[in-house]
Amino acid sequence: LNQGYFERHVSRAKKICRVRRDKLLSLLKKAFPSIEVHGEEAGLHFIVSVKSLGLGSEAEVIKKAGNMKLHLQGTGTGWIILGYAHLDEEEMEKAVELLSHC
Repeated sequence: LNQGYFERHVSRAKKICRVRRDKLLSLLKKAFPSIEVHGEEAGLHFIVSVKSLGLGSEAEVIKKAGNMKLHLQGTGTGWIILGYAHLDEEEMEKAVELLSHC
């Protein structure tokens, strides 16, 4: 801590996660031009309005996604939570493609 290694680590991690977030948002906006997203400026996830995806109800989207081995978590209010910290670019592309087939 005194030598600044932790601060450098946190700075590097923030940059990596920012790049991942921006990539996922870009892919989602391309696949779903009317997408409504909230919370993208904080944390390692954000929420997406299921209505803006045009894929059915929250429960329907979660069930269809699950059938394709895509784990989604809902909020119970018409929004789904999308985490991105653990995904690389290829996994994001596949996840958005699967989501678009729901």
